[in-house]
Amino acid sequence: MNGTTNYILDTMHKRGYDYESVLQDAKSYGYAEADPTADIEGIDIQRKLLISANVAFDASLTEQQVPAAGIAGITREDIAGFNEMGYVCKLYATAKRVADGAVLAVVEPTLFKAETPEAAVPANYNFITAVSEYAGRQSFFGEGAGRWPTAYAVVQDLLDLCENKKDFYTAAARPMPSNNMCEERRYYVRYIVDTWFMDGCVEKRWGNGVLTRPVSPAQMHSWYVEARRNDPGIFFAALQG
Repeated sequence: MNGTTNYILDTMHKRGYDYESVLQDAKSYGYAEADPTADIEGIDIQRKLLISANVAFDASLTEQQVPAAGIAGITREDIAGFNEMGYVCKLYATAKRVADGAVLAVVEPTLFKAETPEAAVPANYNFITAVSEYAGRQSFFGEGAGRWPTAYAVVQDLLDLCENKKDFYTAAARPMPSNNMCEERRYYVRYIVDTWFMDGCVEKRWGNGVLTRPVSPAQMHSWYVEARRNDPGIFFAALQG
């Protein structure tokens, strides 16, 4: 749900460019802000996920309940390794109801098999999927950054304000617990500074980094926030499928 990072990652995968040069191109094309922090650190997509999850689940989740990691640490060597192993990296947001009535919600770089629909999303486009009990899987695709998509969204917001539309969130929205410990996944991690956490969960070497044993998103994001203070170039990505 972020056209800026989609453009950066897609270009790196297809052309082998380094992160900084592609970020500068994204700025020149109007895909990235002069200060791109909200996009590359996952803050923009975190806010979009909050809106989507709150509407979907009649919830009022807060930013503190949704851990978010971005792509600022990624290198072209990471991307080359992913290409070699048949994966494509995207900045991915997901939220779903879990068994205890809570919501699992997280934003993190994620590796998709090259043949999946998510991996095929090009340039500055977005790809959003909703899965429900009766409608099944429905996906929506379109431009997510740039001059005209942004202008369209702003004009639509202004029209909503002029028409005094205030019922975007349902009246049933209520505080809801989050649970990012209830599922586990493997992660690709590239880091320099050893920590007790990584010493205990590394499964094997994988490309330019390591592959972890299954750990929860809550554990991985907690470790990432702490480890990044001493290792600013750290990068991780969840393995999907």
